[in-house]
Parts: sequence; C-alpha cells; structure tokens
Amino acid sequence: MYRADQFVFIHMFRMGGTTCMKQVNSTQIGYHLPYSMLPNQLSYLPVVGVIRNPFDWYVSVYQHCKNLSPDMQTGTFLNFMMDFKHTTMEDTLERLLDPSWMTEKDIENALKHFRSFYDYDNSRLDNLRKTEFLDYINSGKGFLSWLFEYMYSVNGTTENVKLCKLESLVEDFKENTGIKLTDAHENSFDDAPGCGNMLSNKIKNLIMNKDGDYIKRYYSGINK
Repeated sequence: MYRADQFVFIHMFRMGGTTCMKQVNSTQIGYHLPYSMLPNQLSYLPVVGVIRNPFDWYVSVYQHCKNLSPDMQTGTFLNFMMDFKHTTMEDTLERLLDPSWMTEKDIENALKHFRSFYDYDNSRLDNLRKTEFLDYINSGKGFLSWLFEYMYSVNGTTENVKLCKLESLVEDFKENTGIKLTDAHENSFDDAPGCGNMLSNKIKNLIMNKDGDYIKRYYSGINK
C-alpha cells in the first residue's frame, strides 16, 4: 500500500503498481497491505487499484516467481503453492489454480510453512498467512479472483476502489488520480500484452472456470 498526496494506492502484485509508484510522490505503508488494513487516519482519501487480463497475469506471476525463486526461499504462499519442481508452466499453474491436489498431509505441512502473523516491512514476503492459505484453498476460486477480493474488498465489497486496467493504465490512472504516467509498463517479457497466449487451452479453460466471475465483471469481451 502507498499513500500519495491525493489518494491511497493498493499494490496488488504483477499489476504494474511498482511502475506507477515510481512516478508518484508517495510513501509505502506496508508491503502488499490490503485495503481492509487501511489506517483510519487515511480513510478520507480515495483508494486506487489496478486490474489485469487474467491470462497475462498468470503468465506474469509464473515468470516472475520462477525467475526469482533462488532469491525467494522464504515462507511465501506462491513459493509453496507453485513448487518449481513442477517445471512446466502448465503443471505449475494448474497446481496454483486448483489446490484439490492437496491431501490432509499437504495441508498440515503447509500450515507449518506459513506464518501466522504479518511482516509488512519485509519485501521478500507476500504476507499471506495460514489464515489466507486456508481461505484460498477452501474458496473454490481462482487465485486471481481470491487475491482481488482479499486485496480490494472491505465489508464484502470492492465498489469503493477506483480500478484502472493495466491495458489502459495511462488513461485510467490519469482519470482516477489526475496524474499522467509517462511509462505504464516495465519492458520485460512476462509483462508483455498478450503473453497469455503462451497458455495451453487446458489452463485457459481452468482460468475461465475458476476466475469466471472476475472475467465476466471486468473482461467479458476477452478473447482467451
């Protein structure tokens, strides 16, 4: 979460938030702090967030975590769920999207793996605790849909967040904040528009099923 002069920005990972905040006079409050934990003294400020084409987002998450995994040997949700011994992107994303593979023993081991507390000063952690782990695997949702609700929802609604689409970030960010970004995208392979085309039909269909409500709400015209 970042506090700027005119707004609060909720930083959901792999959504272009770091690029945005490099161009804005802002202060980081907590690493990936959700809206529900907004300090009361900032509640008067409008809240801004970013959403993204789900197919591109999953590829970006995979590439980012795989490329950084040697430096990310910490108790993170994604390191555990994606488990890069499953070397193909299809196997790894299927593991993340559909946790039905987990036995009681797997869940028991996971609960030993995750923290029970937040550490928002540590940028090596995604700060998803035992509580969030259990909530996700029991939700029946795709990880993007679950994370969207976790990061942006307060009292059961996300309606109070001014959402920008990554695909039109310059225009949307200016409309919601009054600030003109000069460069909306980091020029990296995994952030390229259309990288979701790398996904197999099996994974695309799984995303359509698991993240269907999110897609219907924000990307109803998407061509998978």
